[in-house]
Amino acid sequence: MQVTCNDCFCEFETELKKKVLKNQIHKYYFTCPDCQHEYVSYYTDAKMRRDIKRNMKKRKQHGQAKTIEESRRLLAEIKMNDKLLNKDKDALKKRMQEETLT
Repeated sequence: MQVTCNDCFCEFETELKKKVLKNQIHKYYFTCPDCQHEYVSYYTDAKMRRDIKRNMKKRKQHGQAKTIEESRRLLAEIKMNDKLLNKDKDALKKRMQEETLT
């Protein structure tokens, strides 16, 4: 994905990197190749990664659903889980940013 750095205005392709932090928290980020400004995309903890794997399994099951009812049920579960995961990701990102400032 092509992006422009907010600091030096360099245009570049993002290359998402992962760094393992304390308490099994993973930080996903990319950096500007010109000025090295770091952009954090998101953080995950062990529970979130487990939930992501479960949701991936549900997506696979959804693709193989044999009935419309099963497909709808799985899709509703996937959407609900995505909503909860995004809420958890936002809360963790906020917490990690607050810890960085202190």
